[in-house]
Amino acid sequence: MARIIFVSLLLAAFGVACGGAPSTSGTPSAPLAITVNGRSAQNVILLPPTFLTFGSNIATLGTTGGAGLPVQWSVSSGSAAVLGNTNPSFLSGSPTPPPNGTFVMIAPPVAQVMGTGAIAVVARSGNESATIPVYVYGELDLGCGLRYQPYYSFESGTVTQPTTSDLYVTEPPSNGDPFDPCAALGLATDTTTTIHFPYGGVLIAGTTGTFPQVAASQWRNAQTQVAESAATNEILLFKTKGGAIVKAMLPIGPVELSGATGAFPY
Repeated sequence: MARIIFVSLLLAAFGVACGGAPSTSGTPSAPLAITVNGRSAQNVILLPPTFLTFGSNIATLGTTGGAGLPVQWSVSSGSAAVLGNTNPSFLSGSPTPPPNGTFVMIAPPVAQVMGTGAIAVVARSGNESATIPVYVYGELDLGCGLRYQPYYSFESGTVTQPTTSDLYVTEPPSNGDPFDPCAALGLATDTTTTIHFPYGGVLIAGTTGTFPQVAASQWRNAQTQVAESAATNEILLFKTKGGAIVKAMLPIGPVELSGATGAFPY
């Protein structure tokens, strides 16, 4: 009997020395991470809600991983967006966030002006924390349909003709749609729907998720127009008449204007 016990102890010691270890029933949990609308994401993009992008001013944040302890949410910097436990524009989805989740939404306007900028949202659970940046942008709805805008100018000054603006669209002759603003403005003169940026620009491959990382220094005077179908889901960098750089996703999406230093503010 003593010999059996001695052999068992010897085998156990040999296993540890060779890298073995007694098995445990538990496994290390994944690191705490923040989800956006139920999916992993590198950031949150918020836009002012319009008829074309309803609900773009709010996102649902949750977490995965961590030790399963309660989650506390906070904003560590910025004021362009706020956290809340009630969806103020609830029509679909959920009026309240999931357990241990929160809503992040554009902050109420000041003097009827919506603030833009970036904030950092932090989730803390026990000794762990995770952070996600939240960007609040203005929005473009460029087009010739109802509730779209056929041209934009981004700096002060009066635009007497759409074709003197910084960005405009032309289209084939109208089929008689009485709500087509391009036909009313004399912009129905093209063979295809085309986006124009007279002061030069370039298309950058990217998505909404990579939009914040595109810098004004990437601008090039590569072209002055592009078919709408080619600009969809791309990032357009173009100059204004005054020399500022604009970053936009078209025909509907975020837009940002370069600041006094020539760089994008956030």
